[in-house]
Amino acid sequence: MGKSSKIVSVPVTGNLHNFNVEEVAEFREKLLSWYDAHKRELPWRTIAIKETDTNKRAYAVWVSETMLQQTQVATVINYFKKWMAKWPTVSDLANATSEEVHQMWAGLGYYSRAERLHKGAITVVHNLGGNIPGARDILIEKLPGVGKYSGSAIASIAFGKVVGVVDGNVNRVLARVRAVGADITKQ
Repeated sequence: MGKSSKIVSVPVTGNLHNFNVEEVAEFREKLLSWYDAHKRELPWRTIAIKETDTNKRAYAVWVSETMLQQTQVATVINYFKKWMAKWPTVSDLANATSEEVHQMWAGLGYYSRAERLHKGAITVVHNLGGNIPGARDILIEKLPGVGKYSGSAIASIAFGKVVGVVDGNVNRVLARVRAVGADITKQ
């Protein structure tokens, strides 16, 4: 966390494992306030906030979410900046060669992520009129390598869709808030 932070807590007024409407509102307010005070400045967040073209926003989120799979944020930052400088749009990436994509990805590992991102860009350009879909389910269906989390992140961040973006960190926070002692990795 780096900076000193105050623990976000929400008093439990009902069932320990279910949030009521008031608890959700209070938790959301406290969590967003904490985020505003402690967020890291990251290049993909800047694009997501400042870019008015939803397709460019969606592309930046898609690239960052793909790079961040199994890779630390600190490692991804420079790769993301170089990638976006070379291929600032989904069309630019679609026109790249597989060799160029592999060269740019070198050092990030899990090369299949780069291959799926490249294939997805080609799909967007050739089959979807150059427009990245805004709906989570269509993102998952049409773009290789986009699953529930990435699809939700793209739909939510780039297109403002109200979809849950739930990963291990979200599960961990909710488990701590509700003092869940069970293994949260089990379904």
